[in-house]
Amino acid sequence: MQPSDRSLPTQSRSQERVEKIILATQKMLALHGYEETTIKRIAQAAGIKQTSIYRYYPNKRAVISLLADIFINEQNKAITHCIEESLRGQPAEKVIHEFNTKLRMGMHQEQWISPTQLALRSDPHLRDRHEEVLDHFAERFSLLLASFGVSETGEALMRISKSLVLIYDAYMMAIGRAPFEDHPKVQEDFETVIHHYIDPFITGAPN
Repeated sequence: MQPSDRSLPTQSRSQERVEKIILATQKMLALHGYEETTIKRIAQAAGIKQTSIYRYYPNKRAVISLLADIFINEQNKAITHCIEESLRGQPAEKVIHEFNTKLRMGMHQEQWISPTQLALRSDPHLRDRHEEVLDHFAERFSLLLASFGVSETGEALMRISKSLVLIYDAYMMAIGRAPFEDHPKVQEDFETVIHHYIDPFITGAPN
């Protein structure tokens, strides 16, 4: 059954409204942080009524959850690229450096990422969502680690990957807190930590 001519504009307007809500939430998070970002402020920034937001999202946590999905989708692309580069023969050190550089630059350009991460970590009502995000990246990083030559498999590989995700979680928190001019040093310090952790598991990696 084809949609009626009347339904199409409504669908288009709904999509535009959702996009306005997302962009407004990102802007408010970057300006005010999670605690001070309210549905009222989001509505004002989006140029729509608060009641319009509630048609799509019951509260700001639901919007945060959507922003987490946006971040996941972008990082999935980045991790897939890393895996492809590793399988082409690029050394793990170079692949990790490029990934970390893109991550920190992305966080600088998209300044809603850091307060979104903080919300996932600090809001008790988002705790399960935070665990879902960590588990997702553990699955993705396990594929990356395997491409580097980590010989462990199954549960052993997942344990290694989950710990690596926690290191990256800390890396992002450190980037979010540090002045921009200190970001390269933060990246350098965390790359040292990452290599100290993963290199012993990689066949043929330097000691």
